[in-house]
Amino acid sequence: MVQITSTLSFLLACSTLSVAAPIVARTAAPKRLLNWNTWTPPALEKTQYFQPTIRTMAETTGQNFQFAQNFAQANPGAIVHTFNEPELNGISPQAAADAWNTILAPMRASTGCKLVSPGITNTQASVDWLNEFFGKITSQPDFLGLHFYDKVPDNLQSWLEARHGEHPFPIILSEIASTSTDQGTVDSMTKTWANYMDGADIVHQYAFFGAMPVLPNDGGFIPTTTLLMNSSGDWKPLLKELVSSSPMQ
Repeated sequence: MVQITSTLSFLLACSTLSVAAPIVARTAAPKRLLNWNTWTPPALEKTQYFQPTIRTMAETTGQNFQFAQNFAQANPGAIVHTFNEPELNGISPQAAADAWNTILAPMRASTGCKLVSPGITNTQASVDWLNEFFGKITSQPDFLGLHFYDKVPDNLQSWLEARHGEHPFPIILSEIASTSTDQGTVDSMTKTWANYMDGADIVHQYAFFGAMPVLPNDGGFIPTTTLLMNSSGDWKPLLKELVSSSPMQ
């Protein structure tokens, strides 16, 4: 995997940025920040530490799209994420492919950015959505965008290898978390998964969900045990270890 470095103090500064809660993206040391938006947090302006997300069709036009395009223009080679869980948010494979072919791919051609395919989650319906999307696009992504939520530690590797076998692009797993309600199990799974992904050639970057003091939208199926910060925004020991230790113990 690509080693991407920054400083712990830098990530501490970024961890409090909100509107949509940030995710700290880690390879083998502290690295990147995503906030599910296209606007760049002030602390990250003019750097590649931020990765914009064209989250919905609304971000393919107007000011929100311009934010992503401006960032990509100012940071050649910057990574831009596309369509967050589109299969759960009313975006059809055809609509996503049309936007990819007519808006996103041309943005890549003009700015030199790198595009992540739509970030699907780990259900069969999501996989079917992605396969249909790939059958409709006229240019390939630079990275394969995936999300993974599960209670079974051993399911991650086989699922990632299956997706990479279907679409052999480096994986950016921009959301991953255990959905166990037992804190000890969550901590153990997080460490097991981080150590696996640090050594997996097919994984370019990954980000554990939960770098926030409260869950958005009441969390849904995601339990509070996934939170990597306390209610005051202070880092829990697991987050400190995530951004400072590889392998995790």
